[in-house]
Amino acid sequence: MEIRLADEIAKMPDLSPDLLASRLKAGDFFEQRIEAKLLGCTDAVRRVTFNCEGIQSSSASFLDELFFIDVFTLNFRHGNSVSVLTNLSDEFYFNLRVAVEGKKKLIENARKNGIYYRTKDEARAEHPEGVPNHLVCQIGSPYILCEYQNGIEVLGFSEGEKQKILLERMVRGGERITAAQLAAQEEKLNNSAANNRLNRLYEKRLIFRKPMTEKAPEKYEYFFV
Repeated sequence: MEIRLADEIAKMPDLSPDLLASRLKAGDFFEQRIEAKLLGCTDAVRRVTFNCEGIQSSSASFLDELFFIDVFTLNFRHGNSVSVLTNLSDEFYFNLRVAVEGKKKLIENARKNGIYYRTKDEARAEHPEGVPNHLVCQIGSPYILCEYQNGIEVLGFSEGEKQKILLERMVRGGERITAAQLAAQEEKLNNSAANNRLNRLYEKRLIFRKPMTEKAPEKYEYFFV
């Protein structure tokens, strides 16, 4: 499915594609224009393309709330759902990279203090009455895929990181792979470690997976397209 952000923003009187700012406005935008569209698409394998044509700039807080928290939470709840941002202006791409790096640092600190939740659902489960005001926690994921200058970029990983290298192979080369196949390709990598590497990419909602057979539903093939 494709969501054209500029078209949806035009329906919000207090938002401008010239500069998307404010975490609260991002939350309102998600609830009013995006959430129902995602919930209405129940495809077993769901690729959500956010077409950013016409969007000039954005604050880190807006990007954090919209993509790293709200959209990620629904993608995680769905299971086989991956988001890709396309048609990014140079400034919007720069804003996105800054937001990713900032979110990574915030999550790292939150994990050290034991106040990190992967999704809003996890935070609500632990704090059904609402997260206390004094508890400044972090929610979400800083990993995201975007199409920029005719190629798909993988944001959130460090250069040379094994997960990044594997993901780029799958995204750019269309490779479909199982844990056993990955283990066979790399010396000193056993099936368990290979499965963990693939499953971590899946949990970040960067790739899809499907059971190999009905008789062995715990064994998966992982893929991007």
